[in-house]
Amino acid sequence: MNCGAASLSGDAVSPTTASCPPHRSAPAWVMDGAKGSTTAGASYGSLLTGRGRCEMPSKPPRICGCGQRVAFGQRCACQQQRNAERKARHDKTRPSSSARGYTGSWDRARAEFLRKHPFCRRCGERAAVVDHKIPHRGDQALFWDRANWQPLCTTCHSSAKQRDERRANERT
Repeated sequence: MNCGAASLSGDAVSPTTASCPPHRSAPAWVMDGAKGSTTAGASYGSLLTGRGRCEMPSKPPRICGCGQRVAFGQRCACQQQRNAERKARHDKTRPSSSARGYTGSWDRARAEFLRKHPFCRRCGERAAVVDHKIPHRGDQALFWDRANWQPLCTTCHSSAKQRDERRANERT
């Protein structure tokens, strides 16, 4: 154990074996190798991070609707399966990329645009995606309007931009 955390029996780790000062003790719910854990990763182990600092875990495990204990920030197997089924239903009705306009001419125009605008509009990282500011929804005039294009990195396009679009759709 690291960081002077208490074990299940309540014994503290000696300061000579702990990676952090002994005054940094963890609360009782921080456990190493919890017995009876039903989900891998649901117990709390070492508190030492890769940066060599002690950090407290953010939250304890939660109980899923199916009764399984799930580590904070993880998804239960039943939730992952429901999500995969939902995505498969959506993909059945979605047209192919070429049917949506992403052809060879798009690839050439995209590469040219990224040469001229190499950095993400949101975070400044290296851009990898040409995003349509206003979703074109099949409108070819809007699709090819370069004033509607913006360079984004994959992270910003896949998380922040998609989240913003979902919120905008929920409002309308």
